[in-house]
Amino acid sequence: MPKGVLENGETLRQFIAGPVADLCTKASGEEGHEWKRQFTRFLRKEPTWERDHDSIKSAIASCGFDWVHAHIEQRFAVGSVRTHRRLFNFSDVVPYERIRDSVHGEGWEFSNLSELLVFTREEWNGRDWVAALGSCCTYGDGYGASDSSPFLCTRGAERCLDLKDSVWGWHRCFSFLASRD
Repeated sequence: MPKGVLENGETLRQFIAGPVADLCTKASGEEGHEWKRQFTRFLRKEPTWERDHDSIKSAIASCGFDWVHAHIEQRFAVGSVRTHRRLFNFSDVVPYERIRDSVHGEGWEFSNLSELLVFTREEWNGRDWVAALGSCCTYGDGYGASDSSPFLCTRGAERCLDLKDSVWGWHRCFSFLASRD
């Protein structure tokens, strides 16, 4: 039986030392939950870092929306969900930077789409407009490409999951979902 390139224990140790150190650094960082989840998938020989469109479609469907922006199912994937959630509100039109400084200044992080969907199922009153600035995609809508984040809203009696760009700031009608462990 032919031996592989890494038949020698010392050669194997040298080969994996850098990637293991890199993985440890990333797993203990801000996106540690996702790195741990993806590494577990790798060890099980499952696909990693792929957008699971079926899972995001199921998660969205479980919320019972009447309308969903088409780009949400195409451009987002299921992400990790942290334990605690809080809504931040402002009394005027606010730029992204001010929202970020307030949220981060109190020890919170912006929620992602998966956390927004859990919030929808468990806590949303079906009326308030709530944005998840921790998820963002770029798409063009005829007026040029822009970075946009998902948000919950109502249009008449319809419960909607839409996208909004942050170019013009965020109106006071929005609340901003934040999460932490």
